[in-house]
Amino acid sequence: MLYVALATALAPVLMPPAKAQVSSTIGTVGEFTATGETYGPPHEQQPRWRLSGREAELLEGGRYRLKEVQLEFYRPTGEREAWVAAPECIHDAARGRAHAAGPMKIESGDARAAIEGEGFQWEQATATLIISNRVRATLQRALTNPPPAPLVITSRWFVFEITNRRAVFHEQVRGEDAEFEFTCGRLTVQSGGTNVLFDLAQAEEGLAIREKATGRRVTADRAIYTRADERAELIGDVTWTEPDQSGKADRLVFDRAQKSVLAEGRVALRLPAATLGLHAMLTRATNASAVELLAERVFSQTNLVLATGRVRLQAGTNDLACDRLVATLDSARQAVDTAVAEGNVRVERSDGSLRAERAEFVRAANRVVFTGRPEWSNAEAQGSAARLIVNPETGEFTAEEEVTVTLPLRGPSGGLLALFPEGTPSNAAPQTLRVFARTLSSGPGRATFSGSVRAHQLPVTGDEPRLACDTLELQFGSDAASTSSPAPAPGRLERITARGGVVCEQGRPGVTNGPAAYRRLAAQTLTALAEPATGALTSLHAEGAVVIEQSANRATGGRAVYQAQTRVLELTDAPELETPEVQISGARALLWDRTHNRYAMSGPFRARIKTETARELAEKVRSP
Repeated sequence: MLYVALATALAPVLMPPAKAQVSSTIGTVGEFTATGETYGPPHEQQPRWRLSGREAELLEGGRYRLKEVQLEFYRPTGEREAWVAAPECIHDAARGRAHAAGPMKIESGDARAAIEGEGFQWEQATATLIISNRVRATLQRALTNPPPAPLVITSRWFVFEITNRRAVFHEQVRGEDAEFEFTCGRLTVQSGGTNVLFDLAQAEEGLAIREKATGRRVTADRAIYTRADERAELIGDVTWTEPDQSGKADRLVFDRAQKSVLAEGRVALRLPAATLGLHAMLTRATNASAVELLAERVFSQTNLVLATGRVRLQAGTNDLACDRLVATLDSARQAVDTAVAEGNVRVERSDGSLRAERAEFVRAANRVVFTGRPEWSNAEAQGSAARLIVNPETGEFTAEEEVTVTLPLRGPSGGLLALFPEGTPSNAAPQTLRVFARTLSSGPGRATFSGSVRAHQLPVTGDEPRLACDTLELQFGSDAASTSSPAPAPGRLERITARGGVVCEQGRPGVTNGPAAYRRLAAQTLTALAEPATGALTSLHAEGAVVIEQSANRATGGRAVYQAQTRVLELTDAPELETPEVQISGARALLWDRTHNRYAMSGPFRARIKTETARELAEKVRSP
């Protein structure tokens, strides 16, 4: 190999050999041939080198001019390991120096490596060879049939330090083969004496590499490659670009033996949004064309990617931040199979935010699971749970265990729990609702709570409207239908359905007058409908053992329908009504007009007068 041969052979090339055998006496003009010492047994007939020149002219001061110089180096078995050729040179034996202005060439015995240039100088004291101009090195990486295109390196000048086997290309360095090309200000290659072209290579003063097949470009302040561990390290303002992705870091390490890549210091990777699927961690599909991954450190090995230190994943207005992100890729490294974000996980989107201690994405299940008491919000709505599961494509999610959600209810209805026959003033201000449950399932325009559901209208004072049931479903208007945030947007509430042991209360038990007067509605199913345009309550439907209590009034039946516009409550299925004035039962249907405090019954009924005369009661009670 070139550098092994140079390291062992160039020292005597331009100085008189210590034990040379000259075939003719050197005079003003004469042929010159010399051989070096031989190898030891059993190769004592094989010289280590042979130096020849067509002419050797003795100059003043003990200097020599050698012409058509050729120096050959041999292995113990006789094969030529390397040779050096030059048209001529001037050798100053007293000063241990040789130089020439013309061309010269160094070539390895297997013809895999060669260096050419114009003008050289040999310094015997430091064992250094300098090629002054127009350096061109040709390196053949492997002998195949057909052989691949060689690596050609050019530079303005070149230094070879024989003792430490180091070669340095200086200024305007450029290299190219069939696969890539590079430029830099200085390139150092060094051999440890092994039978390879070099053991270490270092590029400095602005390295730029282009891979021809992929179009990938890499730049750095400097780079170091060691052959022993097949490791390349790029340092200082490292950047790389490809047709569809790019990146930058302070330091980049390629470990070919371990099949790993390490980027450190202000790492920024820009990838197509769909390439790896990491955008799924943002809990919703994005229209952004690219995803950007920022971190202090990114490590990749085989099918594993690990990012640590102030990790951020950005796609358009969507942003994921965490302390650590690890992803496993499919066999083709084209998509993420699983991804886990840990430590201070935060998702920010234009329509809300989410925080947790851990988030895990599983592509096969198409879901992201947040744990560590996740909390989410958008606009004025907030929520929390022990566990949150999100479908990144549809935006649908499920919250599990210790679910708490706070959200405003827009419209003049005065809130969800103003469902009693008295109604509420039409100018009631928007209210805020807080719901507790074991689970919550939500999607665009809907939210379903289940498991020991409790809902309170804020502020919680003890006499606020409140609801308890097994399942509570909220449906929102079109102004909320476009969102897929875990907390429903503050859209207009259009439909409320409560099922299973429904109890709706307001006021304090035992209080009969004033704002805290107690009112209660119980049923198996309760449905409230609102006006889509305004959110105002339009009707209430209760079924299954309906009980309505307000102060001294009590109404029961199998079914109740309340119309907010007329303030008329209709009870059917064995309805009964008891007020301080009268007790009514036995009718097929009973209508209670709360505006005029009048009653109407259909079919036979029984009425028991309590405190009023028949004439006064007749003004209130009539049959249809």
